[in-house]
Amino acid sequence: MNARTVANAKGMRTLVIGGTEFIGRATVSALLDVGAEVTLVNRGITPNPFGCSVRHVRCDRRQAEALSSVLEEGWDAVLDFVAFE
Repeated sequence: MNARTVANAKGMRTLVIGGTEFIGRATVSALLDVGAEVTLVNRGITPNPFGCSVRHVRCDRRQAEALSSVLEEGWDAVLDFVAFE
């Protein structure tokens, strides 16, 4: 994240699909550091490393209906870090 992105992230409602490992995990940490509101969506196979600092939704992105209900909440940004299919 560059300085401009970080400055604009405070209070941003951000949906992160994946986000528990590698680049996604680092991105969620950076978003939390600047005060973004983060909702993390994953299948629940990898534990949520952020505890109550994020809203955690268990959902498989291949289940279109379940994912659609989360997407419809309205977000400032949606980041997808899932590296399969």
